[in-house]
Amino acid sequence: MGTATGIETISYVDRAVLVERFQRGELSAFDEIVKRCQKHVYNLAYRFTRNCEDSYDISQEVFIKVFKSLDKLKNTSAFDAWLRRVTVNACMDHLRKQPGEKIFEDITDVEIRQSVTNKETVNPDTPLEDNELQRIISRAVQQLPNKQRKVFILRHYEGLALKEIAEAMDCSLGTVKAHLFRATRRLRKILRPYNTQYSQ
Repeated sequence: MGTATGIETISYVDRAVLVERFQRGELSAFDEIVKRCQKHVYNLAYRFTRNCEDSYDISQEVFIKVFKSLDKLKNTSAFDAWLRRVTVNACMDHLRKQPGEKIFEDITDVEIRQSVTNKETVNPDTPLEDNELQRIISRAVQQLPNKQRKVFILRHYEGLALKEIAEAMDCSLGTVKAHLFRATRRLRKILRPYNTQYSQ
């Protein structure tokens, strides 16, 4: 079983212990941290980039940054939030460097269905129209402005509480709520035409 955040089963106390061991100079503890967290870091990067190779590169970059900065983390129990923040920032830095990234303003609207929160990949056993809707939703999320996309992915795909998102993004709870509201409103506007199409 995994935790709600996707990091493999290991208690906050155990993670803190691993961080403290690394901070005392035990480099093998870092190997264990990577083993426990690499899948989650990769999956989070993939949600932002939708590209396997880019997600792998970002994961490598994240753990290099973690290795260089982990000794400066004073609150070891906050490791999860700190790791998410490092990962999200690495994703957004990567996306900002992509010359082809665009925000499409001219695609209209859909009611955001429950599938946006619990269907990550296309399932061959689901009806074709449901798979297509998942692709449309995924593409729509990629069209959100950077901060709105961050909040939406962390909330609806990662399942984080608003307070956890605020910690991961190093901003106020009110800012997170504002970005989430705008993201949801924008997605509904983008996806609305498909709502009629797929409800027939």
